Amino acid sequence: MKCHVLLGLVALFAVAAPAVAEVKFVGQSRATPQLKQDVLSAITGYAKARHGCGAVAGVQTMPLGDKYEPKTPLYRVSEPQHLYERWTADLCGTKRAFLVALWPSPKGGADYKVVEVPPGTDP
Repeated sequence: MKCHVLLGLVALFAVAAPAVAEVKFVGQSRATPQLKQDVLSAITGYAKARHGCGAVAGVQTMPLGDKYEPKTPLYRVSEPQHLYERWTADLCGTKRAFLVALWPSPKGGADYKVVEVPPGTDP
């Protein structure tokens, strides 16, 4: 699987995050358990680097409609069969929203892109 994380609103970088402790997921997601852990590892690594907090207490997930496309090109992916979800992670007592794009990988499994959505932003 491939991981893309958008730092703030500027640069992409791949994350090799540390192992993720058991985190409670609330809500619905189209991600498999393994894919949830992979995305959560990306969020954890990003949050530690960007916000100095790599501790995720919980995640609320919500699939966005099959036809949903972000308004801002920065958040979009162009891969076929992509889906979007909104994940809200509790990071050290602060809720942070992420837009997660998922799509089938040509090599098997799934690829994904994780972008933090700043408060007050409608991607």
